[in-house]
Amino acid sequence: MIEARLKLSLITGSVMVCLAILTAIQGVPHTGALRTLSLLLIITQLIWIWSASHKSWPGLHGGIEVTLFWLLTLWLVVHSTLIAQTPLIALQTVADNWGKLLLLTVVGITLAWLVDNRRRIVMALFVGAYFHTGVALWVLGLGFADTGRIVYVESMFGNGNLISSFVAISFAFLLADGISRVWHHRSLFPWPTIVTILSGLAALFVQIMLKAKAGQVMTIVLIAVAVLAMLSRSKVGRRWSVALAVLGVLAGWQTVREENSRWSGFMDSMQTAWRNPIPIPALLSDRVAVPSGLNHSPYVRSIRYRAGLEGVVLFPLGFGYTTDVYRHYLATRYGISEGIESSNSGLLDFGLATGIPGIVLLLSLSVALIWRGWSAFIVGRPEGAVLAFVVLQHIGRYALDGTLAGSRFSGMAIIIGALWGLLALHPQQEKTGTYGG
Repeated sequence: MIEARLKLSLITGSVMVCLAILTAIQGVPHTGALRTLSLLLIITQLIWIWSASHKSWPGLHGGIEVTLFWLLTLWLVVHSTLIAQTPLIALQTVADNWGKLLLLTVVGITLAWLVDNRRRIVMALFVGAYFHTGVALWVLGLGFADTGRIVYVESMFGNGNLISSFVAISFAFLLADGISRVWHHRSLFPWPTIVTILSGLAALFVQIMLKAKAGQVMTIVLIAVAVLAMLSRSKVGRRWSVALAVLGVLAGWQTVREENSRWSGFMDSMQTAWRNPIPIPALLSDRVAVPSGLNHSPYVRSIRYRAGLEGVVLFPLGFGYTTDVYRHYLATRYGISEGIESSNSGLLDFGLATGIPGIVLLLSLSVALIWRGWSAFIVGRPEGAVLAFVVLQHIGRYALDGTLAGSRFSGMAIIIGALWGLLALHPQQEKTGTYGG
């Protein structure tokens, strides 16, 4: 009996290691084989845990988010079959990307079912995401030692835009742990509060140094949401709310204060892009002349966002789920054969691909998941706040960055599936006491 329990514990530990690795390499270039191997190892070991533990399926206690998920899945299949302009390509793309997302979601839920210790799952997911904060700190440190300047250069794990998504996810975990300690006097992680504070400050510092707009915006949004949530509760310590608000203001100020900041002229660039006729060169490449005094990045992105939003309105049923749907839209509307593949907004690309019904269902599902997570947190479930924050930052980033397919699109499913599974499989968990197994 003792030997069997020891083997079960070792297998569970191995699953957590594989989960951390899989979380850490989603979207990282040249890691496809390692992602597949990690996923296969997780599935194989989960099957062994199930056969050894003889656990019965408790049933999912899901809400409207379950209905919305299956409605969106059904719409993607129906749309690809009956509405898409290239049905075979659309069906193949949906099967590849949404099929992988569905698989990862199921694996995440299965983890929540078979692994008794909830804290192990949360820790594995967090470690996988926070790994990139550590790598970025190392790269920044090496750069400072060589040049005397704190500048991030691309590492083997990706550029600043890719790394910033992992940093934002790990910051969401730390933020949830922090407000849970203040709100419910319960910790998500098994360490003192000072460790959470220092880890959060490190992640915030890295996010600022990466200079990735989407990551910076969504990190500040998460801070603002946490502050407003705590201020809405009279029992919550207002000193912590004020301290967090000051931190958010300082982070925002540091983000835009530097000379030649990527945020300089932001509003003027956006207004010019939305008021004047759309310059076709901006829809062909990044090499486009920018009017004097304007910022290249927000100017070009705003033009592409505007064209994409107009496309969703003009073509409300979409073109079909293909990875180059934006290029297809540009060819249809402007007669451009060599247009860019993305609007720089995955959300707009998704709307162009699946139509207004698709984008409405996706946004509704995101809101339902956020509501589910926050409702669980209100009654004492720290992992509920993690789910709410992770989904919020992910859908916000999806609106600001162009990701329609691939592991950057589907990879988040295992995190969201595991967090949601912890709530849906165990809805009656204790509301007080120590968070853990």
